[in-house]
Amino acid sequence: MQLVQTKTTTIPAYPQLFGRFTGHPSRALRRRMRTPERISTSEWARRYRRVTEIDSAPGAWDESLLPHTVEIMDKISQPGTREVYICMPERGGKTQILLNAAAHTIDQGSKSGNIFWLLPTEQEAKKAMAERIIPMIKAKDDLGRPGRLARYLSRYDDDTKRGAIRFNHGIRLFPAWSNSPASLASYFGVLNIADEIDKFEESNKEGTSSLTQLEKRGRDDRSKSKNIYASTPGKNRRIYTLATEEAQQVRQYHLRCIDCSAWIIPDETNLDITEKATVKDVEIGGCSIACPECGAIMGEEDRGAAYRSGRWIVTKGAEVKNPTSFGYHMSAFCLPMVPLKEIAAAYLRAEQGANVSKVAFANGYKVCDYDSVKATEDYKDILALCDDRPRDVVPDDSAALVVEVDTQQSGFYYEVFAVGYLTAAGSVKSSLVSKGYLLSFSDLVVLGQRTWHSPNGRTFNIISGLIDSGGTRKAGTPAKHSRTKEVYEFCKANPLFKPVKGTGKKSGAPVSHTTLERYPGTSKPIPGGLILTLIDVHYFKDELARRLQVNPNDPGGIVLYSGFTAQQLENPAEGIAPENELIDYAKHMCSEYKNDLGLWEHDRKAGRNDYRDCATYHIYHVDLLTQWGVLTQAEARPRGRRVLSKGVQS
Repeated sequence: MQLVQTKTTTIPAYPQLFGRFTGHPSRALRRRMRTPERISTSEWARRYRRVTEIDSAPGAWDESLLPHTVEIMDKISQPGTREVYICMPERGGKTQILLNAAAHTIDQGSKSGNIFWLLPTEQEAKKAMAERIIPMIKAKDDLGRPGRLARYLSRYDDDTKRGAIRFNHGIRLFPAWSNSPASLASYFGVLNIADEIDKFEESNKEGTSSLTQLEKRGRDDRSKSKNIYASTPGKNRRIYTLATEEAQQVRQYHLRCIDCSAWIIPDETNLDITEKATVKDVEIGGCSIACPECGAIMGEEDRGAAYRSGRWIVTKGAEVKNPTSFGYHMSAFCLPMVPLKEIAAAYLRAEQGANVSKVAFANGYKVCDYDSVKATEDYKDILALCDDRPRDVVPDDSAALVVEVDTQQSGFYYEVFAVGYLTAAGSVKSSLVSKGYLLSFSDLVVLGQRTWHSPNGRTFNIISGLIDSGGTRKAGTPAKHSRTKEVYEFCKANPLFKPVKGTGKKSGAPVSHTTLERYPGTSKPIPGGLILTLIDVHYFKDELARRLQVNPNDPGGIVLYSGFTAQQLENPAEGIAPENELIDYAKHMCSEYKNDLGLWEHDRKAGRNDYRDCATYHIYHVDLLTQWGVLTQAEARPRGRRVLSKGVQS
């Protein structure tokens, strides 16, 4: 056997098998045999991505400009991930995420797959190839040398064109468009990208969905294929549902308030817009936004800081082990690239304008589907819950008297409820005794100290009060401050009242508690601390809706007083029926509806909802009284002394 001497080693030569092989594999063979370093998409982008001139910050990729994109990119490159749904506003970095994912796959991915990039139209697909994808691949480094991806380009010009790119290590990248079956070639796709899916045609010329066809590209090996769906919501209503409902695990981007450190997602109710402000006013004068938790006012600089300190928080599917599909949702309120004055102007157009403005605000800024469904419950159904008691009269069979308060910028809505004893089946009857609006904390103190009576002469005092913490800033309110600090000071001075906050977030636990150490917006400590109760309002509003359906004569329902004063009942004006004072209350109770996601929303066109908020707190209040044992009949209670100050007196 003949030996061949090379510069590196001496190897056996088998001319009949290897021909002229001298121990130096060709460049193409070495490229195919190369094992890439295993790094995440975000790490790859930090090292090798070059942003081209078409974007606002050309040069080396700088993740500090879009820190929220890092987790999404790394989730895409995570081995167990099969689908990622990205629902974000324009200027949210969706395209950069997709470009980085494609670049990472070209350099790091399998050599036996392809990349499909699906867009709404052929024109948009080929434009993306010409202006974004090919320039990214051909980009050079700071020294003018070919970049990381350029080495994979074929030396033949025909292999790099708008119709497809054939890389010299085996991968191909195909553009496709939603109305063309032929553009979705029958090849295996290791990475399948559907960009702006809410602009896709409902079906292509053959009557099938382009998304269904895209999914077929991964059938050959589902363990290696990944699908990414990205869009701002639009008329076809796909991405929002996919990202917030159908994904096994849903994550939403939260700002971190620079004042109270709460994780927050502000919305239009938190915009600091003065009463009667016009679109022109906010476009010229700008706008601020308030923290939904503590009410602290944030300008653009503070919102930017809250964004940089923000994070993705799991809002659905936290209990799912090893999820394979992930939804990411982010509103424009959390994105500093979208100015607050632009958001405020769009909101005012939506409030004052036609349906098209409402759709534009929902899709482009709230980043959700527009739902025209409105509250439809007839307020007369609420009035049908009345019994024959006059206002301020407590039913004789009541166990306790409580009050719930909804804090406003200039006053307080309140409801006083009598709560009955637990039945053998665990039901509790609640009877509205009084409701109204008070102007000051002093008035609340007087209300809490008042004595109430039943028809048979029993006397009652309020034993517990819940008061809204008052952090939310409502759009259109002239006041420039939150009332949270005032509420906390009031509760410390008046222990009868306990602060409560509706979170509006569906989570595993409907009730949680947090100990407050200092007053919001200050470094002033709260002596002894204060416990704030956080309740999932959707959970308790579901229970409220259920109890409002119960016949007032049956156990477990909610009963209202008659809505007339005793004098009106005894001496009605001749021929004229007295006006029921509960009409306004009943309309408050009918101003909310459940959207497509099963979440309660306020239909502002239907009027205010403050009494409904109080009633929601009352549902939690009943649970609290049950835990305390207050609603257990005396003969059913365990022996032992128990004293309740200002309790039921007979």
